[in-house]
Amino acid sequence: MTTTRRSGTSSEPRTPPPKLKIATGKGSPQMNKSPKRPSFMNSNDIVNVIIVEEGKNTLLSVHKSYLTAYSKFFQAAFNGLWAESASKKIEIKDVTPVVFEILIAWLYTQKLANSTGNTPIIQQLMELWLLGDRFQIPRLQNETIEALNRQATELTRSHSISFHHVYENTMEESPLRLFLAALPAQGFLKEAKTIPVPENHPHEMLIDMVNWAAKHHKKLVKFSQADLVQYFVAENEPTSSLRSIGGSPISPV
Repeated sequence: MTTTRRSGTSSEPRTPPPKLKIATGKGSPQMNKSPKRPSFMNSNDIVNVIIVEEGKNTLLSVHKSYLTAYSKFFQAAFNGLWAESASKKIEIKDVTPVVFEILIAWLYTQKLANSTGNTPIIQQLMELWLLGDRFQIPRLQNETIEALNRQATELTRSHSISFHHVYENTMEESPLRLFLAALPAQGFLKEAKTIPVPENHPHEMLIDMVNWAAKHHKKLVKFSQADLVQYFVAENEPTSSLRSIGGSPISPV
């Protein structure tokens, strides 16, 4: 099985995956701060993830127990009847090794950090959220939203390439879309400014920003933890807001 994510275009039909469950409102499920950690009892049970790039493959070895404990996708791939369960390897396309290495480090440490120990840059955080969506790792998605919120001031500046990438690879109900649209929208409300370069934002993002501004009047620099919960993904069920391919949600094939 080789997993590939293709960017959507405005001409492609969008068939939504199973309904996305987003944590919203008072009493919404918070992230479990003390998740049960995988065991190293079967420390020899190693699987290989092959990052496929044009003209180059990168091999990353991971303890199966960690990869499958947090990801419903990899759990199905390595514990089911797929060829990967027997071969103990899987090929992944449309991801950079650097970002996937951050994901692997997070699996072991539950901390978002790059190879130097620093918080990943904004573009990497957005890509991590998309990987969490793609491989059904809601905890990673939620921690990425928190990390993005800590960089809210920087995030409200133009990241047009990242914005377009996110909107090309998510559905309308994506919490990441809503979060990215809300931050600049409240900034414009706070400073009573117009959008300086509208073409830097996807058309759908501009609509989301207008809709957010029409419903809210908070003039915040960044969201409080209570506000942030509305952009979390429920961790008890696998969900995905990625655009589907050929009318079907992305899944092991």
